[in-house]
Amino acid sequence: MKKADEGYQRISVTPLNFSGDTVIELGLDFSLVHESSQYNYWQEIKKEQCGLGAAIIGRTLTTGIRIFSGFSLDSKEVAEKTVCCDDRYIGLKCVVNLTKSEKSTLVKKVLGMRSDGELLELNPMIPEEWNSYSFRIAYRGSVLFIGIDQKSLKIRAVNGVEVSVLLYGEKRRITEKGVEFPRRGSNRT
Repeated sequence: MKKADEGYQRISVTPLNFSGDTVIELGLDFSLVHESSQYNYWQEIKKEQCGLGAAIIGRTLTTGIRIFSGFSLDSKEVAEKTVCCDDRYIGLKCVVNLTKSEKSTLVKKVLGMRSDGELLELNPMIPEEWNSYSFRIAYRGSVLFIGIDQKSLKIRAVNGVEVSVLLYGEKRRITEKGVEFPRRGSNRT
């Protein structure tokens, strides 16, 4: 991640000596084995792909805590894509047409968040079968509580440090009091 608290990766490729199609695979992986115990602590509940996005829901085997991880690609560079699934893994294998000495960029957004370097941008997604989810992120000295359900987005600064963000393309100042917006866009992750 470029900045872990901003929820996106920017992958840029500039071929020095060729033009043509290249394959890049991006995914979500709950199949990793814990280094010291040599045991995988995750159970896959569900995974799904939609458009240039993918999502997976897992549960820890020791505590039963459910985890949602999802991403979507923001790119005009993808010529075609293939869904890649394995045990506790979902990914997108993307064919990108590269041109010698020209930069191509893929942006992997997590949960509808990204940053242009100036502001955190939120366009949250939620699986259709979920009622709601919430999380906290640290952003520019503020701790933000973000709650999403099928109808609305709620966001507030839980530590009292005010910050500006883009919510559905509109610049908003987030305070301890918080704001609520009708959720916009597709329900699909």
